Amino acid sequence: MAASDARPVPRKNTAFRLYFAIRKSDGTLITTWAGADSEVSLDGGSFSDCTNEATEIGTSGCGYIDFTAGEMNADAVVYKLTVTNTDALPLVFTLFPEELGDYRSDVGMISGDSGAADNAESFFDGTGYAGTGNVIPTVTTVNGLANNVITAASIAASALDGKGNWNVGKTGYSLTATTGLGNQTANITGSLSGSVGSVLGGIDTAFGTITRLDQLDTAQDTQHATTQNYLSTNLGLLGANLSAIPWNGAWDAEVQSEVQDAIVVNGLDHLLAASVTGTDVTDNSIFARLASKSATADWDSYVNTTDSLEAIRDRGDAAWTTGSGGGGSVVVSPIAGNAPDRVEETTLKAFVGETWSEQVGGIDAEGDVIDFTALGDLKFVLEDRNGTDVLVIANADITKNSTYFQVSIDDQYIGDVAQTMRWSLRQVTNNNVVLYGPFVVGYAADAD
Repeated sequence: MAASDARPVPRKNTAFRLYFAIRKSDGTLITTWAGADSEVSLDGGSFSDCTNEATEIGTSGCGYIDFTAGEMNADAVVYKLTVTNTDALPLVFTLFPEELGDYRSDVGMISGDSGAADNAESFFDGTGYAGTGNVIPTVTTVNGLANNVITAASIAASALDGKGNWNVGKTGYSLTATTGLGNQTANITGSLSGSVGSVLGGIDTAFGTITRLDQLDTAQDTQHATTQNYLSTNLGLLGANLSAIPWNGAWDAEVQSEVQDAIVVNGLDHLLAASVTGTDVTDNSIFARLASKSATADWDSYVNTTDSLEAIRDRGDAAWTTGSGGGGSVVVSPIAGNAPDRVEETTLKAFVGETWSEQVGGIDAEGDVIDFTALGDLKFVLEDRNGTDVLVIANADITKNSTYFQVSIDDQYIGDVAQTMRWSLRQVTNNNVVLYGPFVVGYAADAD
């Protein structure tokens, strides 16, 4: 609601502000209103409280009420206001909100001119107005134009002077000296579907005026021969002279752009410059076959955290650590990746079906005997050939002193068949390897 809602004539279904004053029975103004109660009745209906209450302007006795659009959505609106001030008279207003068709008008003059009013009536009631000197704005669309309203007979011949022959294309008409097209400066983009009977004039060209069509054919042959001779001289037979074309540095950016587009289209950018998803590598392609063992090689089966070269190295994959061939077996010890320098492998041996326990010492990176009590909390890890933990012995179950450590492994972890596992002694805080090596399980008869 706003002061702008006040207007001379209230409008239907539109917010409206009404100003008024409240008076006493003696005709004087009631100031400082108390207990104001505003009610409204629409089209003779029951009174109900207004959405907004009457507002006094200061303590002047004058004020206003803001009606909502809904409270104005009627043909007759009765407004009643009462206050509890002594001797105050009730205030009643009846409003008739205006809508289209409520008021009629008979315009006798426009801008003080009765003739203008008559002309406007003639123009809009369909009888027409034949005025002079009138200005009509640009017409973009003409609707309902009857057939044959505009005919050749209704257009003065002088109106077409210099504009060509408007009869061209109509049966029985042809270009003549007096109705010719004249100079044409624009390109002719259409085509001639019929035939040309004769050319009476000449066709001016850079090589002279052609007066007959056979001359046009001769001129064309001459130009063709000139062009062919130029191409043969400069390009050679089948482009033989193109081999010595010098490189133009301006081509660099375009060539690079085309090469880059081809790389992206074929997905080669994923080798170095872009990340890759399964859909980027086609099933059964060479890269998919390198990464997947499925019958239909699928890149999605490749998991870099377990299948990458680094992951295989760190895990001590059996295919790497136990593979044989060529000059002999190659032992890869991934556990030793963060072992101190000069720490050598120590092979521990156990017998099938027996509990194992030994005192194990070691030499540190400086060549000194390792003080195991100075290394903090330790853990003993036993892994199978696939790099999977078989047993982890916590610090509390490790006996250690300044020269050796000792652990005990139950026969259930030793197993009942000969095998080779890996062992390592690690610091708990940083997982650094202190000692490591093969853990060989054999039969008692194999003992040294």
